[in-house]
Amino acid sequence: ATIMPRGNALGMVSQLPEKDDTSMSMRQMLARLDVCMGGRVAEELIFGTDQVTSGASNDLKQATRLARHMVMDCGMSNAVGPCAIDRTASSATQRIVDDEVRKLLQEAYQRVEQLLSMHQEELHSLANALLEKETLNACEIKEVVAASAAASKARIAAQAQDEGPKYESKTSALVQEPLSPVVPTVVEVEIVEDSVEEISRRG
Repeated sequence: ATIMPRGNALGMVSQLPEKDDTSMSMRQMLARLDVCMGGRVAEELIFGTDQVTSGASNDLKQATRLARHMVMDCGMSNAVGPCAIDRTASSATQRIVDDEVRKLLQEAYQRVEQLLSMHQEELHSLANALLEKETLNACEIKEVVAASAAASKARIAAQAQDEGPKYESKTSALVQEPLSPVVPTVVEVEIVEDSVEEISRRG
């Protein structure tokens, strides 16, 4: 991840596959949709809905193409079923496809919104680390996230110990691990990576 300009991009995050894949599972595709939503969700969480920029436009295009591929080519939609949809399908079928694509994108947005809301401290820690070093590799990103998460949990535990059960009941949601049936833990780091470049640029 870097905040140094690359071509027309003011910053970028590159994701390298851990191994050569000849196919992708539905779980992997859903996780990729989540990663694509990271930048837009981070902007809205940090700056507000009226301050979003065009910075996430390419990510949204990629997400839309992938969701349409899942529905039309891979049979990954209950409404459409296990079949491939031709581009010349009827208007009624196209409407169903559009609805399913929109559903996949909205669900990805909601998952990422929940995830980043629970991990805003890690998000800010990554932004600060990028402002300091400008470029971070995967190991450095994971170290920053892990250190920030450990510090956050330690602070919550200390506050809970000082203030007793009343404080614990108020903060129990903060110390829980995020629950997601489709996004593996490794992807959580990727989403935060993908979100942090815009926050770093805008301070």
